[in-house]
Amino acid sequence: MVPDVPDRAECERLLRGLGSLLPQYGGKLRHSVRFHPGFDDIQYSQSANAITPHTEAPGQDPPPRYIALHCHRQARCGGGQTTLADGYEFLRSLPVDLRDEAAKRTIRFDLAAGAEEAKAAPLVSFHDGTVLLRYSYNVMRDGSLEGPARTGDDLDGIDFFERELCRRGVEFSRRHGTPVLVPDQALLVVDNWRMLHSRPAYSDRDRHLTRYWVG
Repeated sequence: MVPDVPDRAECERLLRGLGSLLPQYGGKLRHSVRFHPGFDDIQYSQSANAITPHTEAPGQDPPPRYIALHCHRQARCGGGQTTLADGYEFLRSLPVDLRDEAAKRTIRFDLAAGAEEAKAAPLVSFHDGTVLLRYSYNVMRDGSLEGPARTGDDLDGIDFFERELCRRGVEFSRRHGTPVLVPDQALLVVDNWRMLHSRPAYSDRDRHLTRYWVG
């Protein structure tokens, strides 16, 4: 967490010290994370709904190394925290059979809703000698990055492997996740190859952050 990042120029200067800013869905370098009408029934950054655990852009090859959130105005309602949970610890918590399956079974990770191209990859792989975790409750539960608004407890109708990975990911994030309420004018940078992140619902519609992907 970097405090006192007053504007876009300073934010992007700091992030370019880590790597290149990458285009996100739609080709934009910056994604506005604030409420917009029309997303009431799905888990999406521009809804006010809770979002289940995931890593960002698992369909990219490779996914962004880091994600960053620059907070302009944080929610004042007691919700909207970014909940971070250590994905490597999550993997170590799994039974051996599930951990082995996570390293060999491929899952089709859509690049975005309606995209034709997708990356089929295991949840656990290596890239440049580093463990790379891809995880999306929504993809395993509903076959889409932007699943229906859910609590994370409805797991009927999917196979054992995906059900257990969904159930255990939600449970791990609830028990071991750290809720971070990013202060106004602060910058949160997250290791996207390692950390699961999720979000509780919020009601303060003036909440506003900007998301970046960093290579």
